Amino acid sequence: MREKLQKLINDKFTKEHYILLGTLILTVLMSLWIGQKPVAQAEQETTEVSVLIPKGFLMIPLQLANGDSIASLIHRNAVIDVFKAGQKIALAQNLRVLKLPQEDGALFGALVPSDIAGTLQEIFSSPKLRGAIRTLNSGVTKFSIPKPRSSLLTEIHVDEDL
Repeated sequence: MREKLQKLINDKFTKEHYILLGTLILTVLMSLWIGQKPVAQAEQETTEVSVLIPKGFLMIPLQLANGDSIASLIHRNAVIDVFKAGQKIALAQNLRVLKLPQEDGALFGALVPSDIAGTLQEIFSSPKLRGAIRTLNSGVTKFSIPKPRSSLLTEIHVDEDL
């Protein structure tokens, strides 16, 4: 009985069968390994925001009046122009923004130079700002910061000894 079984195995499985079986197993393993790639890419997309901020820049919050509309058009990051209500000239042109996760409303992080971040944070805190999307390969960011009003009165110190 054992000899018949041995002969059946030897007759049924030739070298070609073993090569075909090995190739099949290898193909299945490769398919499983390649199927794991999208999971790895999804993990890469959840990078820290600090990785995206270049040296000399800060990320400040930016809330736009039309933020919900813009957020539906932005997946992760974008380049926008920021306008104040009723003005034709943009406060910021080609501003790089990052869509921040928020449950209610749309909030963005604006990438700004660190030397003017305080001034821009004060300007960007206005709830009446609106945004317009540009292409990602737009030019350099330009800011039109309104100059602070100077006082009309000037205090002069006078010596009383005169």
